[in-house]
Amino acid sequence: MTTPAVGAGPSCTAGLGALLSVVISGTVRESLLPSVAVGDTLSISFLAEPKALVREVPGQGIVTDGIAPYKVCPEEFEVSTSSGFSAHYTVPPVVPPLPGVEPDPNAGALWFSMLSARSVHDGVYLSTDLANAAMGVPLGVHTSDPKTIFGGAFDVTFARHSLPNGSGHGVPITGAIGEFDAGVSVAASLKVWKDWAAHVVINADFDKMTISKTTPIAIREDL
Repeated sequence: MTTPAVGAGPSCTAGLGALLSVVISGTVRESLLPSVAVGDTLSISFLAEPKALVREVPGQGIVTDGIAPYKVCPEEFEVSTSSGFSAHYTVPPVVPPLPGVEPDPNAGALWFSMLSARSVHDGVYLSTDLANAAMGVPLGVHTSDPKTIFGGAFDVTFARHSLPNGSGHGVPITGAIGEFDAGVSVAASLKVWKDWAAHVVINADFDKMTISKTTPIAIREDL
């Protein structure tokens, strides 16, 4: 993969075992970028940790809302098209903790959240907010105007029982190794926007999602 944008979020945790490679691909249906043609392949590719973040609310216990958030390794995240367009995750501004409060080790992280029967369908999305797909992904794109901002909305809904059930804890990603095509998708949003969220410059139809094993060696160590 190419060099990621400066300021990517926290790296994956070492020692959790083999990372998972995820590729979500689609076919460009609409494009406002001269360099990206209708019919191009759009790919969102990244590595993710094999264990979901365990969320616990003090006094209430472990959260079992059907969402399993997996930390994305920011160094390896890339949005690309077959015509050569490329974008990477760029960390949003992080609010510093209050005095006396321990900093959040996951501040600025990007999450790949997998849903099981929530509330009816299964699904996956990428977001800076592990429980809110609408927050999306801030993207870094090399342009002649440094003030130009980009972002992405990558959210796929699958038919119920398309993904393995985690009994209230979302989908176990290691149990979802394989390929999931458009035949089991109910709805999808694969969009790249420019300047503001409603200004979509790339809109693609979902084709497939592939999850496979890889190794921690794949993480870049020179960044």
